[in-house]
Amino acid sequence: MQKFVLLKFIFFFLCLPKIVSAQFLQQSRRDSMRICHNTVDTNYVSKYPDRFIFTLSQSYRNYEIRFTQTLVPDTSNFSAPKWIADANVASSASIDFDKFSISFGLKTLPSADTIVQRKGKTTYQSFSFSFSLYRFRVESSYRNYRGFYDSKSAVYDTSFNTHRIFVQNPSMNMRSLLVKSIFIFNKNKFSYNSSFYNTARQLKSAASFLIVSSIYSYQLGADTSLIPKVSQPFYNKFSDLNFFNANGFSIGPGYAMNLVLWKTLYFNATISTLFDMQQRYYSTFNKNYEQRDWRLGFAGDLRLAVGLNGKRFFYSITSKMDSNSYLGNGFVISPRFISAAVNIGYRFPVKQREWIKKVKANKWYQLI
Repeated sequence: MQKFVLLKFIFFFLCLPKIVSAQFLQQSRRDSMRICHNTVDTNYVSKYPDRFIFTLSQSYRNYEIRFTQTLVPDTSNFSAPKWIADANVASSASIDFDKFSISFGLKTLPSADTIVQRKGKTTYQSFSFSFSLYRFRVESSYRNYRGFYDSKSAVYDTSFNTHRIFVQNPSMNMRSLLVKSIFIFNKNKFSYNSSFYNTARQLKSAASFLIVSSIYSYQLGADTSLIPKVSQPFYNKFSDLNFFNANGFSIGPGYAMNLVLWKTLYFNATISTLFDMQQRYYSTFNKNYEQRDWRLGFAGDLRLAVGLNGKRFFYSITSKMDSNSYLGNGFVISPRFISAAVNIGYRFPVKQREWIKKVKANKWYQLI
């Protein structure tokens, strides 16, 4: 028995180097494959991990919320209000370094008194934070709009052409929180960041299929009904709806393309379509009716960009539109966000101090 144990020990001892070397070989193969799949082709993309990137933007932002119903026949088109919140010209700034991006914006150009009289006053806030993780781009954002007007007021106000004052709801407030991840298949040759975050530079034309997913929280409320008085008879028990909340997650395919000329001039188009799983809550002003349910929904996203992207200086014009659809019992709430921005920025060289090197060498940081 002792001889048998001794023979097993000798056999294990002799085989141990082969077992260990096989494990190391397997690990090295996994590491080399990971490096291969995530290494950028420098003929197509130039990255700037050692630059401090600062961008200033001027943008026009518009948030639209449409209500449509199928509860009551409507030949006059009175039952489809379209609420608008204009941020007019908003200023924002963004800071990028290596893998991280942060930006914030505030409405800076006050509306003229005549515009406030006609459309009411809108207050607006936004904040975003994003980072890259191998083939993923993770984007998070916060938006808040308060003060809406109904752009279809002329449909049911016969005297609108005289006074040109829109129906207004100054207490109407929209708040959204969103975390979105974009999986990029062609990470080697295509850079999504080069068009919208300027942390890289696309040198040759390339494209990629995408998988886009998101989780979000959306809230809409007011001190009075969310539906204009003239439209309320068409919505039955929802006529004095004043609170709506939706939490959900979505996933779907996308496609993005960078067309590049002379390694500097570029055009980008990115589109995605997502299927939503939504948990919703409705409440009326007098609490006569409340409803909680789960529904399938739809979301879409379109982004366009054109610009000049040099080694240090860059300039771009970007446009973004994202939309959702919340289908209720006989009516639909359809939010849509639209923005157009002019961006100008510069990549400043940063001395690679010892603490920066330590951070970049950290294994947890390298996982990002």
